[in-house]
Amino acid sequence: MLPIIAMIMEWLPRISLWILAPAAVLLFVLAFSRAARGHCLLGFMIVASLSALLLLIGVVLVVGGYGNVVMHVFQNFGPIETIDFVATLVPSIGSQLGSLLPVLGTAAGAGLAAFVLRRQARGSQPASQVMR
Repeated sequence: MLPIIAMIMEWLPRISLWILAPAAVLLFVLAFSRAARGHCLLGFMIVASLSALLLLIGVVLVVGGYGNVVMHVFQNFGPIETIDFVATLVPSIGSQLGSLLPVLGTAAGAGLAAFVLRRQARGSQPASQVMR
């Protein structure tokens, strides 16, 4: 099971950098065409949701494995030792979470682009259609 988790953690940022980020850049370029904005809006929402899903999987794999251990240390040794234990874990967890920054950037950028396109689509419609 551990090799599978290690493989997933190694490939999550690569999936984001090589598949989702280029798709977001392509959608950004296509968003300048007025005819393609509706499709770009849907594409940005899909990219943002897939990036958020990859980010969730990565965070669960990094932090979830330590949760049981921290609770065990807390129950057996008390809060002071638990704080010391968590303080020693933070640098290793931080480096693993740092590798997920491209995934976070892709999710945030695609979500922001979808929000901006949606606001522009609402602004270009007549007021009677916006209220529906």
